[in-house]
Amino acid sequence: MRVAEAHSQVTAGDIHIPIRYAGLLFSSIQHYGVPGHELLRNTGIPESHLHEQDYFIDFQGFRTLCHNAIRLCGSTEVAICFGKHLVLPAHGTWGLAVMTSPTLLDAILLFKQYVELELPFFVFDFREENEHVVMEMKGTPAIADNLPFHLEYIVVAEAINLQYALQDASDLEVHCAYPAPAYGDQYHQLLGREVTFDSTFTGARFQRKHLAVAMPDANHASHLMLMKTLQQARDLSVPERSMRERVVEHLQTRGEGFPDQETVARELHISSRKLRYRLKEENTSYKAIVSDLKKQEAFQRLRQGMSVTQVALELGYEDPSNFSRAFRKWFGVSPSAYHTLHHREPLADQL
Repeated sequence: MRVAEAHSQVTAGDIHIPIRYAGLLFSSIQHYGVPGHELLRNTGIPESHLHEQDYFIDFQGFRTLCHNAIRLCGSTEVAICFGKHLVLPAHGTWGLAVMTSPTLLDAILLFKQYVELELPFFVFDFREENEHVVMEMKGTPAIADNLPFHLEYIVVAEAINLQYALQDASDLEVHCAYPAPAYGDQYHQLLGREVTFDSTFTGARFQRKHLAVAMPDANHASHLMLMKTLQQARDLSVPERSMRERVVEHLQTRGEGFPDQETVARELHISSRKLRYRLKEENTSYKAIVSDLKKQEAFQRLRQGMSVTQVALELGYEDPSNFSRAFRKWFGVSPSAYHTLHHREPLADQL
């Protein structure tokens, strides 16, 4: 099995996952008679949060969940049950938006966007091959340690959801780029069709003509409403408060200096990758926000008569000379020159 090179720049630390997937895996292992609380061992995830729609877990927590599930169930067979739970409604607003899309093509393109934003440890490749369409799922290096498990549940989920969307799924082919496992017959029992193992890709293949077919639950009004909800959640519409404003407010009220982007993202219950994406949409970045806030703090504290060394330390500069360089970049003068220009008393210590 090949790990996708695309998106390889996405690291595990960048990934945060909607906690609903932990809840679905929690339900899956109970099918094997495994106590649910055992799945959560060493993950730091409280059971009470499993069905909270707005919570995210970091990728290390999700990785531990997967390891626990495989260990407790004795094999990767649990991936089949997990994939069975990943029907479109289980993906929340995104899944409902896919279901109400006008055509299968619209649904596929929206699902591709969902994978890129919410499940970035997968790469979704959608392409046409003559009279057929291929939907391939690849894993990134972030899931290389348990790639078969992840590919198994995602291909099962893809096949089930395509069977729903196609209605006439007689020409649907399911391909797996890994050998048939000992429980391979479960694929046939669940999907009602033969599965090609040791294939050149993992995913599905069907005739291109299906792309223009209306989705079974296509609904223009519902789809528009759901898309509006997604836009508001991602700040793609004009929000009352931008993501920049949320970050600024959070940093100003937390009172503990300027942590790294990953920490702030976690405290805002959003993935670091999504935070970076949304700030980029607003033509800014976390680094730029921190720089602006430090600039404001430096101005106010020097105005209050604090020493350069004291201001530098409070703003997180271990070496005051680094603060002095940053100050020159912000205001075009050194801290001591700034006070002179503004008719202030000389600082106790000047650089």
